Amino acid sequence: MQVVALAAVLATATAVAEPPPPFSAGRTYFAGEKASGGAWLSFGVAGLGLGGGILDLDDGRAKGAAIPLLTLGAAHAAFGITMLAVSDGRAEALDTAFAADPVRAVRDELERMQRVDRLFLTIEIVELICIVGGVAMAIAGGATDRPMLEGAGLGLSLEAAATLAIDLFAAARASRYLEALEDQARRLGPPKPVTLRWSTPF
Repeated sequence: MQVVALAAVLATATAVAEPPPPFSAGRTYFAGEKASGGAWLSFGVAGLGLGGGILDLDDGRAKGAAIPLLTLGAAHAAFGITMLAVSDGRAEALDTAFAADPVRAVRDELERMQRVDRLFLTIEIVELICIVGGVAMAIAGGATDRPMLEGAGLGLSLEAAATLAIDLFAAARASRYLEALEDQARRLGPPKPVTLRWSTPF
């Protein structure tokens, strides 16, 4: 009988000590972030390859288009490498924080993703401005017989349009993650207040 009781106590203690399961929505989000890092890297390498290939052509439009292709291609490749390098670590850090204090971990991640959501809106506005600006440059270059300006405008508008398309998918993924965080925060409830206890030696 004592053996059975001891086994029950140990089982209960093990269940209590066992940390909560990892926050699956976070794992899903960071897996998608890592996959998008591969897409950014591929997109950047393609831009670098295309820009490098047309740079040597004896054509002003091609030389102009090569400038945004090479510049933004390098930026996209660098961003992709960064995402590939940090996404797993971010997921592990979130799992660790969630196991230690689920309420605080979800609250902190929710605040971070709210900033990310606002940042996406800003980035998309900038990309739309680049698309319009690139089209205006191309029109101005064609009207004034400046082929390099025309090519640079075309290259900028195309790069910005492709970047906007990728960012829209990323923003949608972030929005779904934000909704999952908000739902998890409601389930967990507010943080528990800290109670100060005074102790005396007698």
